[in-house]
Amino acid sequence: MNRVSLGAGSLGLRRLGWIAAGLLISGVVLAADRQASDEARETVDGLLGQVEQRLAVAPDVAMAKWNSGAPINAPEREAQILERVVVEAQQQGVDQQLARAFFQDQFDASKAVQQQLHQQWQQASQPPFDNPPDLASDVRPQLDTLTPQLIQSLHEYQSLEDEPAALQYFEDNAARAVADHEYAEALEMALSSLREE
Repeated sequence: MNRVSLGAGSLGLRRLGWIAAGLLISGVVLAADRQASDEARETVDGLLGQVEQRLAVAPDVAMAKWNSGAPINAPEREAQILERVVVEAQQQGVDQQLARAFFQDQFDASKAVQQQLHQQWQQASQPPFDNPPDLASDVRPQLDTLTPQLIQSLHEYQSLEDEPAALQYFEDNAARAVADHEYAEALEMALSSLREE
């Protein structure tokens, strides 16, 4: 009787073990299903990288404007550029509202960095910089190169809106990028329209 009971108990434990193992495997499979695809990760990584590249141009803009005395805010020029970029984005299949919000965020983030630097330089009585970047020949070509890349990445990102795993991958990596960035508030601003999607 005792042996039978012991055997039954062992069998019961064995069955529980298999059930637990099955649940564990199922959990791993489900977790894998929730992971973003390689293509989605590539899209997200590319977009985040390009946003950071664009923001990295802001200090050069700040230096050029510091030397020239040009204002950081240039609403008319900004509006013209924004309209042109939104049209280009629409032609590539990007939603108009998303394109407008996203590129406005890029402008605002750049201006935030410029304002921060100008305030620091004012407090330090910074003299004009030697050989500052030239807006026309150094800075704008960089931005002109990045703009179509951003539009393409934005179009690809837009196609991920029905993929929760991809959006979560974006959220996680955006948060990490902001936390590690020299201009964290500006980068958060640059990504704000995407994080509201």
